[in-house]
Amino acid sequence: MIRHSPSVLRRSLLAFGFIALFAPLALACDVSAVINAALGGTPTAAPLPTQVPIATLAPLPTNAPQPANVVTNAVMAQDASANTFDPIGITNSFPANQSIFHAVVTIANAPDNTSFKVVWRDSANNQMASYQLSSSGSRNLDFTFKPNAGTLPAGNYQVELYVNGALNQTLKFSVASAAQAQPTTRSPQPSGVIASVTMAEDAKADTKEPINPTVVFKPSSTFHAIVAIQNAPANTKFGATWYTVDVGSAAPPNNKIDSTELTTDGSRNIDFTLQPNTTWPVGTYRVEITVNGVLDTVKTFSVQ
Repeated sequence: MIRHSPSVLRRSLLAFGFIALFAPLALACDVSAVINAALGGTPTAAPLPTQVPIATLAPLPTNAPQPANVVTNAVMAQDASANTFDPIGITNSFPANQSIFHAVVTIANAPDNTSFKVVWRDSANNQMASYQLSSSGSRNLDFTFKPNAGTLPAGNYQVELYVNGALNQTLKFSVASAAQAQPTTRSPQPSGVIASVTMAEDAKADTKEPINPTVVFKPSSTFHAIVAIQNAPANTKFGATWYTVDVGSAAPPNNKIDSTELTTDGSRNIDFTLQPNTTWPVGTYRVEITVNGVLDTVKTFSVQ
């Protein structure tokens, strides 16, 4: 199920098994006319019988940036926020039980009727599904892929993004096998005192704000998990535990690497870091963030 604001227009494209969720445009104009114009895109190929892709648009912000390119960012994520469709849990390595996959595309100053198309492919380059829509302005487009079977088989996948019929970029991601799944049945329980967790290559010395956010690190990198906390009560304990997920023969799956805990309060950034002894093995990793011993957030990332 995709979370959306109450005013979101739903339109089912039954002939192709697609669902498109369009958030309202934040413009002082004839909203229905703008929405009708945004519905100009049509599916170009039917999905596999068990696949249901979904595309969702965020409202137009009032202070849209003025970048040179139409597509300013595109990431894979575990979820997206309900109102702005900002990506949540940016990653290119999904657990075996992931049931919905988000390809979040950020556009800026797109002309009217700009065509955006995504094609989902498996490791053999077979098309699993595709979806096309027209949009304009500056916003997030949340293309969501949901296997009706519940999950995707372990393996490598990719999402091709086309703008006006031309390939813009390809997002690659993987799904872990059941043996690589997290060795715990605990589900994250948001504490309310963590605003965000951002993986990055570095952090500012004074504010600990992330520098070069990423989920793909070099073998020589220091991992930074920057936790933004808000209104934490006195003596709140925050912890970070680092694990391998799949690094081949270099270490067993779900092997604990290290953990750190500190006590603090208020609103600030916490920079949890992990340095390699020499270099990191190529593969996938995760960090689990806890609040007072309770799992709050899990971030997955990779070394390439």
